[in-house]
Amino acid sequence: MTIRFDPALGALTQWLTTHTDLLPQGDLVIVRDLRGQIRLIAESSMESVSWHAAHEDEMTELLGSYKAGGQFLIRLGRDQGFDSFFNAPDAYHCDGLPENWRVLDRLITGREWLYPPNAPKNHPPRFVFYGLKGGVGRSTALSMAAWHLARQGKKVLVIDLDLESPGLGNMLLPVRQDLSEEGDTALPGWPDFGLTDWFVEDAVGQADAELVRAMIQPSPINVAGRGEIFVVPAAGGLYAQDYVSKLSRVYADLPNREGIPEVFGDRLARAITQLEEQVKPDVVLLDSRAGIHHISAVALTRLNAFSYLFASDSEQTWAGYKALFSHWAIKPETIRRVRESLRLVSALTPAAEDKKAFRDFFGEHAFDAFIPLYDRESNEEPSADLFSFGPFQEDAPHRPICIWHDRVYGSFAPLKHTLQLDADNAKQAFHELFSRIDSDLQQETAA
Repeated sequence: MTIRFDPALGALTQWLTTHTDLLPQGDLVIVRDLRGQIRLIAESSMESVSWHAAHEDEMTELLGSYKAGGQFLIRLGRDQGFDSFFNAPDAYHCDGLPENWRVLDRLITGREWLYPPNAPKNHPPRFVFYGLKGGVGRSTALSMAAWHLARQGKKVLVIDLDLESPGLGNMLLPVRQDLSEEGDTALPGWPDFGLTDWFVEDAVGQADAELVRAMIQPSPINVAGRGEIFVVPAAGGLYAQDYVSKLSRVYADLPNREGIPEVFGDRLARAITQLEEQVKPDVVLLDSRAGIHHISAVALTRLNAFSYLFASDSEQTWAGYKALFSHWAIKPETIRRVRESLRLVSALTPAAEDKKAFRDFFGEHAFDAFIPLYDRESNEEPSADLFSFGPFQEDAPHRPICIWHDRVYGSFAPLKHTLQLDADNAKQAFHELFSRIDSDLQQETAA
């Protein structure tokens, strides 16, 4: 029988639970490499073990093509340059195995879903707007949230993290095609540089204050003269640039100034911190890339932000979110760290006559996807600290914040269509979103 990818790792961990006596009782890592092939790595300082050739054959039978070539159990020394195996931040523990045995899944992209947070707590409140699929009104909602907060007198920094499909700059900065004139070297009303420029300049040690200042542009959007919105687009306004060449270099892990390897998520956090130090905003709104993407992994799990998850009520959406949450669940500390910051948003919600019925229907469908995030209730050991909710519970993370569809916002361009910034129109469509953001800000300020 052919052994496939999905059951291979589970078969090995199950086998190990009944054979722990064969292996070192010190640190041991179950490594699944980029091909999905598996081997065991033990510290070389551990005492000799009872592992022998017969067990190698047993692994071949158990894992098939997913047994790594050569010796299945190898011994490496921490002091011989292999410490990264034993201290990998995304390694996780499996139930039934010794505490110091962990699984390390080598991934090509998205490996930071299970990394620990990298941002210090002393930053302004951050909000990530994320959608599993595009076209759900995420950037429109973010733009309106920025406008709402600026009308309260707040200084708002918005950053476009949707690097593969930039759009936020086109909503909050002057329209590109209307303002260029002969002799211009850059789009009027746009910063010369964007977030992609930070990564390529940082790679050669040039992501300095001068560059950061040239990445930020105040939005001319009308906020009644109170607060301000500062925009960092994905792409700057220079005409002479090769955006695709820069984008293809963004996600690289590179050594920092001290020569220490720095993963993409740590570099992104450093870029955001530099922008925050320059603007000194009251609040930061981040427009994340849609889908299960490398940049989404960092935005949702590593930046200490409130995460607003946009969704439409479809089987594809719930299956995608369930897959994502189930992946988090293999490392429970990730779940515990991020789940209280999650908010579900139903964007483009039909203006249903019975809004409660819609909310119940939507929330009931979302509930199944959110189950991996919730604690299981136990009759034997009931606890008030359980993070657990019923399908129709009002304060549950899966209970939707609704943005009610209004055709005024069908083609979002607030600098052209001033009705989109009418306070009554905005309240009718976005009042639930505004209210929840205000509540989260109060909570963050009080903490």
